[in-house]
Parts: sequence; structure tokens; C-alpha cells
Amino acid sequence: MIENQFYIGKGDRTTFFEVVLNSDPTKIKFLAQKLLLVTNNTEFEGKKIYNDKLCNNLNLNQQLVYKLWLHCVRRHKTITLDEMIKFAPYMEERILLWDKYVDEEGRTTRNMQEYMAYRKQKAEEANRNQKKKKAAKGKKGKL
Repeated sequence: MIENQFYIGKGDRTTFFEVVLNSDPTKIKFLAQKLLLVTNNTEFEGKKIYNDKLCNNLNLNQQLVYKLWLHCVRRHKTITLDEMIKFAPYMEERILLWDKYVDEEGRTTRNMQEYMAYRKQKAEEANRNQKKKKAAKGKKGKL
């Protein structure tokens, strides 16, 4: 990667993810380790992987993590759930939710009754938080 100028800020990391998403991940050897290298490490054998100072190598957006999870964990089963959580530890809660409720096609059809109860609970929490914000805003205006 270093010798082929992977790190010069040409968007090659995104290209790497696109290659993974558009190919059969079972044919990519050591895929979990490669994903970890691209996202979690800034150096490899003493050489910097990224030369781009603006590159945030730690966090990926939720949509990309979801696509990688769906393609590599759910559909092709090349990466385990634990490896995916190591790849994106900041998304652990979401990954566990996807694993619980999302099927191979990307639809939330697994454990449907439990999923609907979860959504109802989250909607109630959001409603309570919104009421708290409104009440706090009303108190501010009266002072």
C-alpha cells in the first residue's frame, strides 16, 4: 500500500472499500486484518500509511459501516461479528442491532415483534427528550 502511493490522499481508502463491496469478499485473504489496518493504524512497519493530514482514519460514516457489515458479515460470512466490532468499535451498539434485526437482503424482518417494541421504546425516549428541551427552553425565556 505504501509503495503504491495508497496514502497520498487520492481517495484510495474509499476505493478500497468499494472494491470490497463490489467483489466476493471470500476471495480477499485476511480481509478483517486489512480493514483494521486501513482504519485503526496510522503506521505500518515504521512508515506512515496516510500522508493526508485531514484524513480521519479512525471513524467511518454509519452508511459505509452498514454496507460493509451487510456484505461481509451477513451475506458472505467472511468476517465474524467480533471482527466487525473491532473494525468499528464506535459503532458496536448499531452493529449488534443490525445483527439482531436485519436479514441478508438488508431489510429489518428478523425478530419483527421485538424490533417494533424497540422502535416504540426509542420513539418514547425521543418524545420525552423533546419535551425536556421544550421545558428548558421555556424556563430560559421566562428569566
